[in-house]
Amino acid sequence: MNANGADFLTLADPEAFATAEPGAFAWDATRGALRLATSDTPRLPAEPRAAALAAWAAARPVSRDGFGQIAILNDAATELRYTLTWPPENAAPVRVTAGVGTDTAAAILDPVSPPEGARFTDVHLGTGTRLALGYTDGASHGVLIVDLERRWQRRVALPIAPSRVWTDPSDRVWAASDTHLMLVRGGPLPQPYRPRPDRFEPVEIEPDPPRLLWQRLLPLGASLLGLAADDTHLYLLTWREEAAAPGHIQTVLRRRLDEDPAAEIESFDLPPELPFATDLRGAEPGTLTLMVPPDPDDTAFRQRDLPAIRLQTRADDGRAAVALPRRFPQPAPAAARFANGPDGRPWIVTAAGPIGLWPLAQVRYPAEMTGTLAPLDSGAPGTVWHKIVLDACIPRGTTLTVEARARDDDGPLDRWHRQPAPVWTALPSELPFHAGIFAPNPGTEGTFEILLQRDDGAVRQIAGRRLELRLRLTSDGRVSPAIAAMRVYLPRRSWQELYLPRHFRQHSAQTDLPGPANGADMRERALAAFEGMLTPVEDRIAAAEAWLSPESAPSDHLSRLAGLVGGSAPEHWPEDRRRRWVAATGEMQRTRGTLAGLCLALDIVTDGAVARGHVVPVETYRLRRAVATILGLDLDDRDHPLTLGTGENGNAIVGPNLLLSDETARDFLALFAPELAETTGDAAAVAAFFDRYAHRVSLVVHGPARPFLALIEETAEAQIPAGVIWRTIETDRPFVMGLSPLLGIDTLLEESPAWRRVMLDDTFLGREGLLNSPAALAPELVSGAPISGDAT
Repeated sequence: MNANGADFLTLADPEAFATAEPGAFAWDATRGALRLATSDTPRLPAEPRAAALAAWAAARPVSRDGFGQIAILNDAATELRYTLTWPPENAAPVRVTAGVGTDTAAAILDPVSPPEGARFTDVHLGTGTRLALGYTDGASHGVLIVDLERRWQRRVALPIAPSRVWTDPSDRVWAASDTHLMLVRGGPLPQPYRPRPDRFEPVEIEPDPPRLLWQRLLPLGASLLGLAADDTHLYLLTWREEAAAPGHIQTVLRRRLDEDPAAEIESFDLPPELPFATDLRGAEPGTLTLMVPPDPDDTAFRQRDLPAIRLQTRADDGRAAVALPRRFPQPAPAAARFANGPDGRPWIVTAAGPIGLWPLAQVRYPAEMTGTLAPLDSGAPGTVWHKIVLDACIPRGTTLTVEARARDDDGPLDRWHRQPAPVWTALPSELPFHAGIFAPNPGTEGTFEILLQRDDGAVRQIAGRRLELRLRLTSDGRVSPAIAAMRVYLPRRSWQELYLPRHFRQHSAQTDLPGPANGADMRERALAAFEGMLTPVEDRIAAAEAWLSPESAPSDHLSRLAGLVGGSAPEHWPEDRRRRWVAATGEMQRTRGTLAGLCLALDIVTDGAVARGHVVPVETYRLRRAVATILGLDLDDRDHPLTLGTGENGNAIVGPNLLLSDETARDFLALFAPELAETTGDAAAVAAFFDRYAHRVSLVVHGPARPFLALIEETAEAQIPAGVIWRTIETDRPFVMGLSPLLGIDTLLEESPAWRRVMLDDTFLGREGLLNSPAALAPELVSGAPISGDAT
């Protein structure tokens, strides 16, 4: 609600911008805006169903890893091979170990092959490290899982022969047949485990072995062609015969990509005008691409585009697959199955090898499209609708026109009234201190306003409970207008009716008679123009407290705001840190010089490292150790991995700290039971002990916080009193066995740092280095980092 008491209704998502005319507009998920739907007409092949099915049966599954190595099956489909060139005439067997571990048996490399007498049915290498192969011999069936990084293979028996398999980013394997969908999950232990009779053994040796989790029926009567997945859903392409033309129905089945066996399977029939498809893949967010075998008679290869579809669920719970005017041209004739690429995008298999499939870069938009939005309900009859504010982009050569009409529930349906052209405003947004969605660019990008009004008549207010809007977008064919958000304000707060004498107000009733506007209507709309300029200023004044709040103040005012409370917010700090520092300035001033104040300041400058346990300020006396003395043994712990040099006055070689007398034993009393000091001498010794060690602070800095070390020391210098001695203790491990239990620090969950290449005389294996095989079909041929692109 603004300063004049007007509220607004917001349209800012695909559901709010849904139109009664399907296909008029499209929601651009990348930009988060409504725009014209492209007018490209895909040039689709028209291969008959029988020929398409024959091409699908003859196509071999192909995968490509991140290093440019291509996985294929031999002619008998009994062995997985790899090749670096195409055609794959000199393909070599892919070899991994049959077991897991480092013993002699596991070190023998074996070919990737199914059980004796079986043949592979499908191959899929996902974006992770695992490759899955379905197999069957007619009587027994299963899936073979191969981990290309750890170089092991495991077979999992299945009750049904899988015709298609898919490995998702979580290394789960989805296997499907004409009748069933199955999920396989798990993996072996990193090293072989051998039970021994002289010790307790775990109940389960492998807590998550590769196994079949569940199977469920698919809709009966359909044949499976394709299987694919994106980040959220699994998709199955099926077909069944039908008496009506074109003689078949193709359906895309969709379910969530989770382990719930009861998850709903949604069914979307493909439009009958599409040619017979043999495979599918996710191409863009919310878009699927279908594989259509090329027509062999199309020697010029003119009908070479692949269809793109979007699965839509209507408000009446109806489901449909909508063909999109989006062109995905094949650069050359391709096989009837998609290849699997390392980036999760669709790849096609041509005579030159696997090639990535991309949409046509230059799109075309229709010259003009119109769409009607769902009615907006004010909840009150006779509401006078005020204005529309658009966060929009209207490039040169395009236009955006709005038509409006309103009516009450029992009133007649009004005609459409064309609104004036949107007027660009210099403010990023009419909302106070809002940064806006589009960067202001005069006349083309930013905030636009439209004063709602009838296009004819003496009284031109648009009044009624329900407001209907119709958008008309035009284009030059190359660019399209875009609307990210639309705010419709209501009701109108008329300055004329509120502040002018009665004889200046509107005395005429609204009619449908044509004619010029009367004087009162002209004054109302003229004053509304001033209101449009002044209300945002009033709103900013009314919300002036936002300038004083660290959470909402403009970033360039944070330093000034910090100065008002006697603090400072360095300009080079990230904005979130500066805001938190200003917000906590008062609390830090109140607790300055205390452990709580130090913890708060360090937590802010390290972006929460104290709260996460990566920086631990601790009073040094808590680090003092005293255990049974061992004469002659050097217990200097400066390089000790358990204590990292934190031991204060603990055991040492014979010297000042050797606890051999009654007098020095009083330190034990101060450490473990100061309340038991009964004599005056004991009490004095305890007090002297605390005097020596209570004014010292140690800052334990764990690995993830070490880049903040200079900032930690700068903050400690400013926050710790001059009479306190402090130091920092660095460690790259989140849990120090001899230190963390003493301080009450639990183990920390943290992201593992990226492994770097092993360097002789420099790398500590297991701590900062890991010998790992690259996730490649032939790791011995890998010489660099993974590659991307269409290189074969």
